[in-house]
Amino acid sequence: MAKGTTIDWAEQGDKISKCIRKSTSGKKEAVHKLRVTIKKTRSLLALVEGTKSRKSSLGKYLSYIDLVYIPTGKYRDLQIFEALLKKEKSQQARVVEKLIRHKKTKRKKEMKSALRHFPFDAFQQVSKEFNQTQKNRSSTLLDQNATRLIRNEKSKIKKALRSGRKPKNLHEIRKHLKTIKGLLEWKNDDKSLKKIHDTEQFIGEWHDMDLLVMKMKKWKNKKSGEAIQGRFISSLERKNNKHITPLLKMIRNAIL
Repeated sequence: MAKGTTIDWAEQGDKISKCIRKSTSGKKEAVHKLRVTIKKTRSLLALVEGTKSRKSSLGKYLSYIDLVYIPTGKYRDLQIFEALLKKEKSQQARVVEKLIRHKKTKRKKEMKSALRHFPFDAFQQVSKEFNQTQKNRSSTLLDQNATRLIRNEKSKIKKALRSGRKPKNLHEIRKHLKTIKGLLEWKNDDKSLKKIHDTEQFIGEWHDMDLLVMKMKKWKNKKSGEAIQGRFISSLERKNNKHITPLLKMIRNAIL
C-alpha cells in the first residue's frame, strides 16, 4: 500500500496474515512485527466512517484482527516486563523474572493456539468484502479525513493534559499519539512525524514500566507473588515517575 493513496484493505489483510504465520514460532521479533502491523492498520481504520458493529464489514475486519491482537499483547507485555527487569540488578528483580517466566509459558501456549487456529480463508474473504465497500473513497477525501482526525486527536491530548498528570491520562495520551503517528506515516508527513514519533517512544518507555508496576502490585496480593516486596515496587515507581515532568513538556511541544 503506497502512503497517502487509497487504502487496499485486502492487501493490508494479507500483510497481517503473513505476519501471523511467521509469529507461530513465538520469536520476539516476529510477534513484535505482527503487533506493529496490526497497530498501523488500526490507526488507518480510524479513517473509515461507519459502524463498528460485528455485523458490519468494518466490525468483522476488526473482530478477526482482535483474535490475535489480544493474546499476542498479553504475551508481548511479559516479554517487555522481562527485558525491563533484566536492567535491574537487585535480587528482587530476579524473583519477579522467575514469576514472569512461569506466566510466559501459559501465555505463549495461548498465543500459539490463537495464531495456529486463525481462520485465514475467512479473514481473506472479509478483507476483500471490506475493501469493496471502501474502494471508491478517493485519496483526497482520505487525506482530508486524516487531517481532521489528527486535529481531533491533538484536542483529546490537550484535554487529557488539562486533567492532570495522573498515569491514567498519560496512558490515554499514548493511545492518541499512536493514532496520530499511524496517520502521519500514511500521509508521508516526515516533518510532523519526527516529533510525534520521538514523544510516542518516550511515553512508551514510561508506559511499559508503569504497567509492570501495576502488574507487580496485583501479583503481590496472590500466593504466587507473595515474595515480591512492596519497597521494590515503590522504588521502580518513584524512578519511573521522575520522567513525567519532562514527558509532559515533550508532549506539549509535539502537538503544537
